[in-house]
This record gives sequence, structure tokens and C-alpha cells, in this order.
Amino acid sequence: MEQLSVKDKLEIVAKFIGITASIAGGFIWLQTYVKDVNQRLTDRQKETIRYHELYNSKEMLSARETFAEFQVKVFETTMPKILAFRNPRQADEEGPKLMHNAMNELIRSAANKTDIPRLINFYEQLGACIEFELCDGEPAKKLFKSEAYELHYLLGGYIDVKRRYNPEYATGLRELAYETGYDQLKRVRREIKQRSANN
Repeated sequence: MEQLSVKDKLEIVAKFIGITASIAGGFIWLQTYVKDVNQRLTDRQKETIRYHELYNSKEMLSARETFAEFQVKVFETTMPKILAFRNPRQADEEGPKLMHNAMNELIRSAANKTDIPRLINFYEQLGACIEFELCDGEPAKKLFKSEAYELHYLLGGYIDVKRRYNPEYATGLRELAYETGYDQLKRVRREIKQRSANN
């Protein structure tokens, strides 16, 4: 085998140094980028992200799966009856009652009695986090609003029973599920301000 010349050896060493420098530079850039992103996130945004991670934890996923199973069963049992109503007004008035009764029965007969209260308690804690400005309300609404709406709507009968003893029960869930007129006004003003800033 032919021996490498000094020039070839220097070229190999130079390439190796160049590759090593590129890897090191990329690693340093990545560390700087991560640090920059973390600095740009406010403490409120970080706390909101922490709640999202908690919502996807094993314990909460189990509770969410229970609700999803109940939701399917409620629709299976009530939709044929609701569709049988001849009058749309009657469907609007009686449909939610049928759904609430079916959901209440499922919650009553469930082997695990903690999943539904756990979901509601999560939203109560998140609502308090937003109220005391420890969490960022806007990202929280974007992350949780659709599921909060489904929960509040289908658990309405269960929540009404609990509110007989505790009028404030599930207010955090309600606040995240529904946009008040004041919230709507704030959102519209913010969008106008953003659009005028972009133009």
C-alpha cells in the first residue's frame, strides 16, 4: 500500500478539523437557540405549557379516555331519539336533557368514580391559574377551549347537580368553554391592533 504524502496527511487533518468545527459550531448554535427561545417565553407562557404537559400525562389521559368512551355511548343512545323528534325546537330543548341524563347514568354506574371529577378539577386549577395571571390566558384558551366546550356541554347535568351545593362548581371549565362578550371584545380589539401593526 502506498504511503500518504505529508500534503495528503495535512489535507485529511484539515478536513477532520473542519468537520469537528462544524459539529461543535452546530451544537453551540443549538444551545444558543434553545436558550434564546427559553428567554423569550415568559413565566406565564411556561406555566401554560406545563399545564398542557400535565393534561397529556398518563393520569389525565386515562380520565380523558373515560370521558371519550362516555361521549360515544351518550351519542349512540340519544341520537336516534333526538333524530326522531319532528320539531327542531323540540330537538333543541329535549336533546340536551336526554344527553345529560344519559351521561349522568354513565357517571353513576362507572367503576372508576374519580375520572370525571379529575377532569373538572384540572380545569378549575387552570382557570385559577389564568385568573391570578400565573398562566397566559390566550394560549390556554387556544389549547383547551374545544375540549372544555365538549366537557361543559355534555357534563351540564352533572355540573348542575353539583352546583346545588356549590354554586361556583366548574366555573373554570365554563370560563374556558365559553367566550364572554367582554372576552370577545378584547379579542377583536387585539386582532385589529395586530392587523394595523402588520400593515
